Amino acid sequence: MYIIGEPSYATTNWYKKMIVPLKNQARKKRVQLNVSSDPADAAGEACAFVVGGSAAWMTETVARLQHQNCHPIILNDLPNRSLFGRYSCVRTDYNRFMALLATRFGETGKKHTAFYGMNHASFSDIARKNAFLTCFEDGAVFENDGSLRACFDAFYRAHCRDPFDSVICANDFAAVSLLTHLRALGADTSKICITVHSNTQILSHFPEILSVGVDHCALAAAAFEIADCIASNPWFIGMSVTVDYRPNGEEGAVGADAVCALAFEQTDAFYGDAELAELMSIEKLLAECDETDFKIIRHLSENCNSIGESTFLSDNGVKYRIKKMKRICNVASKSEIPKLLKKYRVLLN
Repeated sequence: MYIIGEPSYATTNWYKKMIVPLKNQARKKRVQLNVSSDPADAAGEACAFVVGGSAAWMTETVARLQHQNCHPIILNDLPNRSLFGRYSCVRTDYNRFMALLATRFGETGKKHTAFYGMNHASFSDIARKNAFLTCFEDGAVFENDGSLRACFDAFYRAHCRDPFDSVICANDFAAVSLLTHLRALGADTSKICITVHSNTQILSHFPEILSVGVDHCALAAAAFEIADCIASNPWFIGMSVTVDYRPNGEEGAVGADAVCALAFEQTDAFYGDAELAELMSIEKLLAECDETDFKIIRHLSENCNSIGESTFLSDNGVKYRIKKMKRICNVASKSEIPKLLKKYRVLLN
């Protein structure tokens, strides 16, 4: 079997968090699972997993898989009537997520909610926005058209006129960016409940942000259940499985939606934002570095020999690790690494 991944999405930790459980599930089932960005590689397969974020890429990839009689199993939430033809979908329940938040906010007296950082080129964000507007009829939506700063400026202008007491962010980086910009302006962030549907490493450094995690293991298990079913019943049009947020990981199946094609932007400006690139670098640094790396970061003002003595590494060992961290953070100097972390108040204990 194949995982067909969107190239730009494959650079993110979101992708990794979906791929690893799929590979673990494949090992349990003794299935050879290959990763590719080219749908042509899945020719001759009964089905293939599709992992990505861009609506335009998803539409093209699904169409190419269908053309070669390979059934796409999409690990993403799709708005109703999004695609033509036969396909299946494994999703989290955004409608339930928004409904739970609406109830919680109502119980705690929060009455003015915004949906922040929506990427209009992303199927997931379109689904989140639709669910938000269903549950928060008077809610405001602030889009990220390739600039988190511009998104914040639009939000803050509205916030100064009529303050928001709760914000639901489209992704973890939008949440961190929002909190960072509010802090820079001296805003009282204790009066704003910032919530996000995610569970990446960077959020562990921001306890102010309420995070609702996704059970990627449950998503992977459901995806393979669909694959087994499609392989045994090739005449099936498709299935949609929704994974709930219950702690015990229960799943519930719902009927496949009727589908038709929609027009989407062909370019996704989301990944071109410099601020987003910095936040993604920090997330990757936190995910890929170990305790020795973090100790090195805390002593980067010292020379390699001194760092080596405190970490029990050779000079070359220290230089190798620093080079790796500079590559992850996309910086030219080691001194820029702690500056980047300090900018977003990411503290290494």
